Amino acid sequence: MNPRRKVKAVIIISLLSIFTGVAVIIGWWFIIFGSLKLQSQRNQLFSWDTGISLLAICFLWVSLALIWHTANWLNRIDLKRYEAEEEVKVMNEVLEKRVEERSVELLDLLEKLKKSEGKYRSLIEQASDSIFMLDFEGGFTDANYSMCKMTGYSRDQLLQLNI
Repeated sequence: MNPRRKVKAVIIISLLSIFTGVAVIIGWWFIIFGSLKLQSQRNQLFSWDTGISLLAICFLWVSLALIWHTANWLNRIDLKRYEAEEEVKVMNEVLEKRVEERSVELLDLLEKLKKSEGKYRSLIEQASDSIFMLDFEGGFTDANYSMCKMTGYSRDQLLQLNI
């Protein structure tokens, strides 16, 4: 299941449970205050204004309880998000370290390749034998001094010729 759909499903289920809980609580409050009203009318316990005030206070307490529950629920979600972000940061640091290590390795290999190429170039240029390289079409790609001396062409002229 898509992670976003999971979050939406959890939110919907939580909201439904909250609304169901509120409906049940409100129902109980009406029952309780209805019976208190009947008892207060019979026994003259408190006036209508006092009953309304008590009902308002109780609704405030229920509202505060719902807000507290929702805040705790959001804090748990925020904590999970924070933990996931920290995990991503750690993974990012590990990946950056690996990239840095591999970059250093590649730079070392490049330096070794340059040294090797320099040695190879020196061997070819100082050889007394004629050495040349051709591409797949038969064109010269490289030639040493001995090849130029043997053919009578300059290096630039040889590089423009094809066999």
